[in-house]
Amino acid sequence: MQFQSYLFDLDDTLIDFKASESIGLQKCREAHFPLVERASFEKDFHAINRSLWQSAEQGDFPIGQIDQERFARLCRLYDREEDQKIAAYYGESLVQHSSWIEGARELLVALQECGAKIGYLTNGFSRIQKAKVEKLGLNRFSEVLVISEEVGMAKPKPEIFFHAL
Repeated sequence: MQFQSYLFDLDDTLIDFKASESIGLQKCREAHFPLVERASFEKDFHAINRSLWQSAEQGDFPIGQIDQERFARLCRLYDREEDQKIAAYYGESLVQHSSWIEGARELLVALQECGAKIGYLTNGFSRIQKAKVEKLGLNRFSEVLVISEEVGMAKPKPEIFFHAL
C-alpha cells in the first residue's frame, strides 16, 4: 500500500532545530545575559520552555504567550529587567540559522515527483515557523501549514491532526 498524503513536523524532522536552537541560545545569552554561564542559561531555558509547552499541550497555558513568557521568567530568574525584544531576537536567530535535516529536501522532492500531497503540522509560533518555511523554500512543496499557535492547540492533541486533515 502506497500512501498518497504525508504530514510532516518541521522542527527536527525537516528542519535541524537543535542546531539553530543552540546557535540562537548562544547569541541570545551573549547579547542579553552575558554574565550567565552558557550551560546554566541553556539548562534554565530548556526547563522553563519545557514546562510552558507541557502546560500548553494540556490546555492550561496559551500557546501564543509562551514566546514572551519564557524570556520574562529568565529575566526574573537572573534578576534582569524584562525586555520584550529578547524573544524577537531569539526568534530571528532561529530563522537565520535554520537549515535542512540531511536528506529531508531530497525526500520532499521525491514525494512531490511521485504526486504525493505534502503538508506540515508544527508546534511553534507563526512568525517564526512561517519565516523558516520561507527561508528554506518549504512552501514550494506544500500550501498546507498548520501551526499550533494559529489553531490554539498543540501536538500531541489529536484535534490538531484532525484540523490538518
